[in-house]
Amino acid sequence: MKYFVRPSYVLIIVGLVLYSACKKDSTPATQSVATTIPKTIIDTDYSAAEDDATATFIVNDARVIADASVKNQDYYGPLKNRKILFSGCEVITWAKDTNTVDTCYINFGSSDCICNDGRKRRGEIMVYWPKLSGTYTQAYSDSANTITIAFKNYYLDDINLNGIRTLTNRGHDTVGYQNWSCTANIIMQYPTGHTATWISNQNGIIVEINGVLYYQITGNADGVDHTGYTYESAITSPLYSTLYPWYLGGCPYIESGITAITRENSSNTLSVNYGTLGTCDDLADATINSNTYRVILP
Repeated sequence: MKYFVRPSYVLIIVGLVLYSACKKDSTPATQSVATTIPKTIIDTDYSAAEDDATATFIVNDARVIADASVKNQDYYGPLKNRKILFSGCEVITWAKDTNTVDTCYINFGSSDCICNDGRKRRGEIMVYWPKLSGTYTQAYSDSANTITIAFKNYYLDDINLNGIRTLTNRGHDTVGYQNWSCTANIIMQYPTGHTATWISNQNGIIVEINGVLYYQITGNADGVDHTGYTYESAITSPLYSTLYPWYLGGCPYIESGITAITRENSSNTLSVNYGTLGTCDDLADATINSNTYRVILP
């Protein structure tokens, strides 16, 4: 049995992803972080998957903002290129906190910014960049460097985010490609007052398949969903996303891979299949209780 529904479950890849441009606006966002699949066609096991998807998107969205801010500083060059990434809503400042770490403060202000992806952002993201020498972007490629992202009164689509996310360079694999350890320990508070926690431990490694460079993501996560149940999420078949972002000819979606989510006191497992490697589309299939639901990724 197959159903066709709008996005509710999505894992956003670690690494280079889409950049968002923001502007002040009083218009409601056109798309929230996650849209719930109607409860009439899926049971309450879905709540854990919903929180896992939302947490994954939010922490990786913060990485998107961090990357964009640093590239304004030393990757793209002059700040005149800043308008390519942002439209003036944000205030980006830098501080040299120690001899080896600079901090980037990305402040969206106390009122909502409506961004080009249709999402609202407010509050501050703080990014701690190791900078022993050279540029900030070298922090990604220097072995053992850890980039830490934290939050202060930060909201995405009215979801409050607290906690930290780290990315640690683990050096090169046996064929010379780099890989990163990615961890997160966050708390999300929804506008309804419900709270969810999410702790993840994943690894991203660059691989080459059929002449194409991909990020290969493995790992797991666990937490407490917004209904109070504990759950576990595991990547059962590695997720693959093109190394190059969309503006350099890459695919903006996860091309393939499978994740599985199980919840406390439940024998049901939700399996999400992202499709076939080499096929770039915005579709995934979520299966639970022998029913498969077609999901359109945002």
